[in-house]
Amino acid sequence: MSLHLTHLKVEQCRRFRQPFELHDLQPGLNLICGPNEAGKSTLVRAIRAAFFERYRSTAVDDLRPWGDSGAMPHVEIGFQHDGVEGWLSKSFLGSKRRCDLRIGTQSWQGAEAEDHLAQWLGFGFAAKGASKPEHWGIPGLLWVSQGTGQELQAAADHAQAHLHQALASHGRMPGGARGAGDALATLTATEGDAVLAQVEALRDVLLTATGRPKGALAEALAQRDAVRERVAALQQQVQRYRQEVDALSRTRAEHQRDEAERPWDALEAQLTQAREALQQAEQARQLLDEAQARESELLRQQQWAQQALQHWARQAQVLAQRQTQAQEAVDQAQHAAQALARAQAQRVQTQQAQGDAQGALAQARLHEQRQQWQQSAQVLARELQATRQALQQAEQAEQALMAAQQPALDTHGAAVPSLTEADLRRLRALQAAATQARLRVEGLATRLRHGLPEGQAVRCEPRTEGEARVLQGEGEQWLLGATRLALPGGGWLEIEPGGVDLAERAQAAQQAEAAWLACLREWAVPDLEAAEARWQAQAQRRQQGELAEQALKLVAPQGVAALRAQEARQARELQALQDSLIRAQAERPADEHANTLMSVAEASAACQVADQAAARAQTAEAKAQSEHAAATALAESSQREWLLAQQQATQPEQQQERADTQARLQSVEAQLLQQRQRVQACQQHLTQSRPEIWAQDISRLTRSLAQMHQAHQQRHTQLALMAQSLAQQGAQGLEEQLAQAQAQASHLERRGTELQRRADALDLLRERLLAHRQAALARLQAPLQAHLQRYLSLLFPGAALSLSDQLVPVQLQRQLAGGPAEVGALDDLSFGAREQLGLISRLAYADLLREAGRPTLIILDDVLVHTDAQRLTPMKRVLFDAATRHQVLLFSCHPERWRDLGMAPRWLPAP
Repeated sequence: MSLHLTHLKVEQCRRFRQPFELHDLQPGLNLICGPNEAGKSTLVRAIRAAFFERYRSTAVDDLRPWGDSGAMPHVEIGFQHDGVEGWLSKSFLGSKRRCDLRIGTQSWQGAEAEDHLAQWLGFGFAAKGASKPEHWGIPGLLWVSQGTGQELQAAADHAQAHLHQALASHGRMPGGARGAGDALATLTATEGDAVLAQVEALRDVLLTATGRPKGALAEALAQRDAVRERVAALQQQVQRYRQEVDALSRTRAEHQRDEAERPWDALEAQLTQAREALQQAEQARQLLDEAQARESELLRQQQWAQQALQHWARQAQVLAQRQTQAQEAVDQAQHAAQALARAQAQRVQTQQAQGDAQGALAQARLHEQRQQWQQSAQVLARELQATRQALQQAEQAEQALMAAQQPALDTHGAAVPSLTEADLRRLRALQAAATQARLRVEGLATRLRHGLPEGQAVRCEPRTEGEARVLQGEGEQWLLGATRLALPGGGWLEIEPGGVDLAERAQAAQQAEAAWLACLREWAVPDLEAAEARWQAQAQRRQQGELAEQALKLVAPQGVAALRAQEARQARELQALQDSLIRAQAERPADEHANTLMSVAEASAACQVADQAAARAQTAEAKAQSEHAAATALAESSQREWLLAQQQATQPEQQQERADTQARLQSVEAQLLQQRQRVQACQQHLTQSRPEIWAQDISRLTRSLAQMHQAHQQRHTQLALMAQSLAQQGAQGLEEQLAQAQAQASHLERRGTELQRRADALDLLRERLLAHRQAALARLQAPLQAHLQRYLSLLFPGAALSLSDQLVPVQLQRQLAGGPAEVGALDDLSFGAREQLGLISRLAYADLLREAGRPTLIILDDVLVHTDAQRLTPMKRVLFDAATRHQVLLFSCHPERWRDLGMAPRWLPAP
């Protein structure tokens, strides 16, 4: 059955300086929301202080509001349990500290109330100072503080005793049957644990927790192993002694055999023979070197003589070549002279053609210039005529513009004022106002029509304002006020018009008429028609002025003065062109005919061709001159070289030297043939001697002889050492020591075997007892496992949680979609996954406690903040399912995450 808080009231607690109360808390899920610093953690801290802290404790100073050292925090909690109303009130610090507890008709005060509450809910108090997690028991397991949802092991350890009691009460079966509770009692409170403890105590004497020997068993095994090692060492020493005896006998026999046979004498004789053979081979090598040196010298003499003869042969070839080259150079010089004469004639001819072409080009250009001047004169004449016409039109437009800009004159020649459209609108408005005012007056005034015979008159005298009038003949008068009519022959008639505002309207009509007349006088017009006629005349003059201005801009955009200057400039340019044409006509050659002249382009092309031909002719002449000079110089030098070489070749000394060199070459070739035969003979002798083999034999025999003497000496020394060592070992009595050690080893072997059998038996008995205990523990964990599986299937379908002996989940087994099954420790999961499984485990503990009749209350402060949207949905199902059996107070600053919990949030006031 769950503990149901009905209301919570705090006062002078942190930000809640004034009393604040959460009332009408529901038995199931309660969502309490607010922004940061709104007081959610303060309410959770107040609940914990009300239950966990002694009312006389000073460790709740953190509950005081900031800056108020005299505050006395007060917490009041109302609750229900099994339909019984309860009430807890605690005041901390200051002079009003107290604790009151009431459940149903019973009540407690002070420490008695706190102890009853702790025993009832399953927690404890600290002996001194602030309460700590190890004292919180069941509430510490079910009340999750902010950021601690993933920390389950410590909370479960602190609540383990209470959980075992709940399991024991849950597991008792009716009818005397033994259930999980009885198994737990058997494991924890009967002789079963005593037997297991005794077996473990006896085992601990001989074995460690990991099964390694210790105590008497370790000592016996160590002694046994030490004696075993000593026996093995003695056996090795005895074996080594016997082997050394045999080795001494073999070594002494080998030494005596070497002393008798002296094998090194034969090696010394072989070494002497090899040294003599090597000396003879070295002499043959020296003779070969001398013969090869003489052969090399004869080869050098042969090469020198052959080179000298080849030099003289090449001189004869060079002499013949030079004679041929000299003749060829003379022929080339003659050909170059002929080519030079042809190039000079070609150059003179092309220069004459170039001069003719240049003259024709000058005539064509002069003729083209005259034509251009004529065309320019014609164009300029047309432009001058157009300019003069434009100037005439501009002068006319300028006169029209000046006339339009002259002010209007009246009949007396005086300037009349100009009217604007605004002035005209004003005149129209004033006339309309005067007319309307007159019509309004006439509508109210009295109309007097009269018809008097000729010679008869009636005097009309207004009684208020106005002048008297004489009425004669036929007519009509408007009487605006009281008027007296004097009748002929005496008597009078007084007429008084009706209407209360006639005088005011008459005055307004007079004012409007006066304004209208004043405006007409201002603009010097008799009436509105005259004003409109003047405005139209002014508009017409303005339009004419604008047209004249536009015409002036069209024909003279830069002004009449600029147009006159342009006309004068064009006239001067035309006169200059005409003068140039007259001079050109005077300078024209008499034989020039326009039909025989070429165009400038044709003359220019012909001139360019002539220039190119002249340039090519000059280049060809220069090249011919260069080739002629080079050929002449080459012929002269070739002739000199041939004559000089011919003189040198015919000298007697050179012919004699050539003959001596030929004879010396024949002698050297004969000596070289003999020397080669000698070298070949020396090489055959050296090959047969093979000095490298004899050198190898000397090295091999020398080292063998040294090794043999060294081995003989070492064997002599070894014999002395071996004899001394055997004498020392024989005096130690190794075989007697070996027999004693073997007897001791046999005794220790029997003792070690006995202790090992005892340890193995105790270890086996402990394993059997632990297996029996584990089977009972599995039956004990079954209810908790069922509750865990209920919630786990909502988060991880098909998964399973393994519990430790302390009833804490330690391992998760699950099947991933499309992958293999995986098993892993909870500590290896992510922070969010551990927080989710920690909350599931706490809810399972709450279900177990509820079934055992223990009160449960679940408080969650900002939990699942590290849970993603996909996992949050099944966790909401878990919370909603748990809330059907327990009261859950869920504090959160993220209400949007809990919109689909099926309940409205309780909002805390903003800070």
